[in-house]
Formats: sequence, C-alpha cells, structure tokens
Amino acid sequence: MKLVLWVIALAASTSWAQTADVAWPRQAKSADGTVITVYQPQVERWADNNLSGRAAVSVQRPGEKDPRYGVMELTARTEIDKSADVVTLTGLRLTKTSFPGASEEEVKAYLATLRGAVTKDRWQVSAQALHANLAIAQAQSKQKTVAVRNEPPQILFRTSPSMLVLVDGEPALREVKDAPGLQRIINTTALIFF
Repeated sequence: MKLVLWVIALAASTSWAQTADVAWPRQAKSADGTVITVYQPQVERWADNNLSGRAAVSVQRPGEKDPRYGVMELTARTEIDKSADVVTLTGLRLTKTSFPGASEEEVKAYLATLRGAVTKDRWQVSAQALHANLAIAQAQSKQKTVAVRNEPPQILFRTSPSMLVLVDGEPALREVKDAPGLQRIINTTALIFF
C-alpha cells in the first residue's frame, strides 16, 4: 500500500514539475536591457500547424520612464501535446508592427529589438485557450455587416442673411378659423402663413 501511494506521489510531483507555464503576459529581455512584454495573442488563423495572429506588446528601453505600447502581427508553427493540453509555438516570425506616435526610426528599432528577443523563444500556450480564441475570431468574422450610406448631405449656402425652417415632410396647409382665406402650415414649429 505504501509503495502504491509513493508511486502516485512521485507521478503527481513529476507531472507537476513538467506542467508548462502558459500564463500571460510573457517577458523577454534583449541584450541592451530593453524589457519586452508580449500579451496574449489573438488568433486570426490556425490551420496545417501554422498559426497567425496579433498581440499587444510593450517595449521599455533602459532609461525610459514609461513603456511604448504597440501591436505586432506574428506567425508561428505549432506543435500540439494533447495529453498535456499544451501547444508549443516555434519559429515565431514578426510580420508587422505598429507603435502609434512613434517615429519611423523608433519603429524600426523596436522591430529589431522584438525580432532579436522574441523570435528566439518557444512559447507554450494552453490548447484550450487557443481553441477558444480561434472560435471567437471565427464567430466575429461570420457576423453580418450592415450597409452604411456615406453620401455627403446636400449643403445649402447663401450669401444673404437667411434662416433654415424645418418642415416635417410636405407642407400641410390648414384654414385659420378666424381669418378666411388665410392658411397655416401645421407640420412645422415655425409660424408660417399662406
């Protein structure tokens, strides 16, 4: 009995030690001390063991007070371990980055730093989280769009003093009780007689 309990405890401790770290965000540090934080990617496509998506990222260089935030588009190959419910992302490639408010030189420097620090890593991700993320992306892509009319409105321009009077539809004329031959437009808030 003691032997069985010992084997169970050993198996549990071994599986506990081999449990992958699938928590987000992930951090990487480049050679110059720049700290890169990558937040959980949003999967756009996952087929034939190839994954593509985008992730929010922050880059904090040494001496800078606040990090710069941006978005990176990435592709990776996937290796699935169904027994551990883990997907390992390998061969990470950054296809595009965007850092709003940063100059073109800064964006190039951030991209070089990201490529140097992030693409060397192998990321382990929860398979359930990736499947859920992919299901959300597919559901959003299937949503129907509503056609929007973007024609500019007619612009009326006058050089002499004028006033815009709104009438709800075609003018509706009604006789005024105490003034024979006088009609009033009743579908406007302005007082207009004819």
